[in-house]
Amino acid sequence: MKTEKHSAAGKAQDPGRKVRSSTRNAVMGTTSAAIDSARRNEMISEAAYYRAQRRGFGWGYELDDWLGAEAEIDGILKHGKTRCGGIV
Repeated sequence: MKTEKHSAAGKAQDPGRKVRSSTRNAVMGTTSAAIDSARRNEMISEAAYYRAQRRGFGWGYELDDWLGAEAEIDGILKHGKTRCGGIV
């Protein structure tokens, strides 16, 4: 498994990553059946936040951030992979 380098502040140095390491670690080895809806929503919320952060928190894209994050997290839960093909 590839490890992610972090700065002193604990943030990933590569802001272009699709899913934060904490999100990947949270779903590692789990399936969608093993995650309750509250935890799934927390994961989606976190992923949506980082999407918004990457684009500078501009207004008008909140739904796009949420729907993209939802697809991302559901893909991880279903396949155990990120969209870029990395193993979770």
